[in-house]
Amino acid sequence: MMSGVILGGAVLNGTNLFAASLSGSSSLTTASFAGAEMRDADLTNANLEHARFDGAIIEGADFSSSTLPFASFVGARMYAAKFDQAKLWEADFSRTALPTVDFNKAELTRSDFSGASLHSCVFSMANIDACIFTGATLVQVDLSGYVGTPVDLPQPAAPV
Repeated sequence: MMSGVILGGAVLNGTNLFAASLSGSSSLTTASFAGAEMRDADLTNANLEHARFDGAIIEGADFSSSTLPFASFVGARMYAAKFDQAKLWEADFSRTALPTVDFNKAELTRSDFSGASLHSCVFSMANIDACIFTGATLVQVDLSGYVGTPVDLPQPAAPV
């Protein structure tokens, strides 16, 4: 357990963070987790402003109530990750696979989902104002009660 740790600017690329607990970490700003394996990691209430998760494997990780403005997840593989009530304004999820990811009540203003694959995701009551969904694929996505005016939001497809 690494609760409350300060790793601002740390380079943890390719690191295995299986079930790591970084919950409540006051400063992980600008940290790079590119290519890291983050299965079941606990990053709740963490400050991850400008953090990079490009190409990371993020399965079952919990980012609930974390602060992640300007974070980058380009090309990451996510499964069942939780961003419940997280602050993700201007985050980059372009070209990212996001099956069963939970963005319930998340603040996603101006985030980029261009070319992302969203399957069974939850955006219930999330702020998706000015989010970009150009070329994104949405299948069985819960958009109930979302707030804002997204850009190029396609209609979610039914399962095949």
